[in-house]
Amino acid sequence: MVSRFFLYVIFSQLLFACHTLPENLTDEQVAQELIKKQNAEFPRILKELQDKKKKTSHWVWWVFPTEKAGDLESLPKTFVKLDTAEYLLKNADINSWAQILEEIALVLKAQPGLSPSKAIIPSADHGRIHHALLFWLGPALATTQKYPRFHNALEELSKYKWR
Repeated sequence: MVSRFFLYVIFSQLLFACHTLPENLTDEQVAQELIKKQNAEFPRILKELQDKKKKTSHWVWWVFPTEKAGDLESLPKTFVKLDTAEYLLKNADINSWAQILEEIALVLKAQPGLSPSKAIIPSADHGRIHHALLFWLGPALATTQKYPRFHNALEELSKYKWR
């Protein structure tokens, strides 16, 4: 008899394999999908942060993209790679993106210390934010610096202890 644990492991692996990366999309097409999601969601995200002064819905993947697709992101899943970072920043609404990052920093500044409040940004998102900051302020820094407002907002957020 097959154990429930074994079935769970097999099912989880199949689900992960089916939903981790967009099928048949090039990296540039994935970047295009990310831009579409950002364009659709950025106004709502900014309003949420301004009105509620915290993150209350699911959007971390689009504001803090990394080289890894989000586990819980709706399809098509998105990510950024070093060779698509320039394309993404050139074609994204960089001012809206930077404004969201600035709003997060503003909300965080209202709290004491450098540990981001879990009441403002759920701890489940801290790892993604940490890795996004490492990516954009590390390997992608030369590209990021071409967009000063975006770069400055990332630098401000990097002051916090996300890990």
